[in-house]
Amino acid sequence: MNWLVGLDWGIQWGTVFTVAGTLTAAFLGQVFSHRYSQKREDLKQKKESFQNLYSPTIHHVTNYLYKEIDKQTDIIFNYKDEEDFADEDDYFNPEKLFLEAFSLIGDNLKYANLELIMQYQDIKSTNKLGKQFLSIDKTIKLCDIFITDYIKISKEIGVYSPNIKKKIEGILLFTKLYYLLLKMEGLNFAYTTLSYADLLDKVGTKNTKYIKNAIQLQQKYEKYAEKNALNGTHTKRLKKLESETYKLLCDIGKQFEPMGHEISDSWADHINKLKR
Repeated sequence: MNWLVGLDWGIQWGTVFTVAGTLTAAFLGQVFSHRYSQKREDLKQKKESFQNLYSPTIHHVTNYLYKEIDKQTDIIFNYKDEEDFADEDDYFNPEKLFLEAFSLIGDNLKYANLELIMQYQDIKSTNKLGKQFLSIDKTIKLCDIFITDYIKISKEIGVYSPNIKKKIEGILLFTKLYYLLLKMEGLNFAYTTLSYADLLDKVGTKNTKYIKNAIQLQQKYEKYAEKNALNGTHTKRLKKLESETYKLLCDIGKQFEPMGHEISDSWADHINKLKR
């Protein structure tokens, strides 16, 4: 072992640190370069999605919604039925307008997110079963997903503007409330909200906090549904969600008061019927 004593064990730490620093810098450089490239690729994909799917189709989606609202209001208050609208001109026939938007989505489905694809396929499979009329619940859900994606992507790629907000966000409050009411088993009230859609549009455009609250509640209901599927019923959690939804509906009803007590009182009557 004496030969070990004769070896020069002097370590040049400066060289060691230099080499280690160089390797670390190279490693971090690769990491940051990869992340930057990934972000750039993600941004590119979002821009392509917006350009090819969302931007060309949004007008068709909102146009369908407004015409569907007009039709359902006509059905509710003038006692018409679906057959009365079957021969309407394309511009006034909501189902034809929806199928036009639906076709555009299908042609560019590769740019859609998973949730939109699933809803598209659900409606497509229903049509293949030979249903005479489209389910309004499913068409409104697809529109809700599409508009939500449109707003999200437009913000992420930096093209969101006051003009987009004015044209789009108001109608989003209606689609979100429609979803929430269905979750509360308020089917009749969900249909009745169609007659309030123009007012909800104004409320949502004026104060986006109601839209944000509705989106948060929708997400909570979806999480509840996932947990419920795995663990069984959670009555207390569901009651809490319904209570939060009820409060949101009451807060929105207060916004109707300046528009006339007849409107706000009618809204309040519908809300009270949701109480269990």
